[in-house]
Amino acid sequence: MIGQLHYGGRGRPTYIYMLTKQAQENALDELASALLAVLQSEKNTQQRKAKLKAVAKNLAGLQPDPAKSITIQLSKAVQRFNDLNYKAHWEAHVSAPQIFFGRCPYAQIINRHPELCQMDNQMLEYLTGSGFVQVDKISRSLHGPVHCRFVLKQS
Repeated sequence: MIGQLHYGGRGRPTYIYMLTKQAQENALDELASALLAVLQSEKNTQQRKAKLKAVAKNLAGLQPDPAKSITIQLSKAVQRFNDLNYKAHWEAHVSAPQIFFGRCPYAQIINRHPELCQMDNQMLEYLTGSGFVQVDKISRSLHGPVHCRFVLKQS
């Protein structure tokens, strides 16, 4: 326990807990980075893209149902991304539906591996059966967007 919150009302205070520094540390970002480096070292561009697409499909986990409406497919896609800690939601817009990611679970390695954004796009396409274009990318600067945004391609 690292602290308590007292609201001045009745009842017990809220206890605040945090993982120890040792429990927080791991080398998963380094492992992921090493695996992605091996993937990206593939000389054949088509094979490299196919392997990244296979990773995206594997992460997506769900088999899309093309008989379902785009609304249902978007909702299921958002749920899968939220299972992976993206803090995702989708919005209907006049031009096209848009999916927002409020968090990048790969923030520690995204600068070294921008192909992860392509993987996200491929996951969206796999889960919905529709094409998307990434128009915003989360930025760590004060002037950049605070989310990633993908817009459904118009056919």
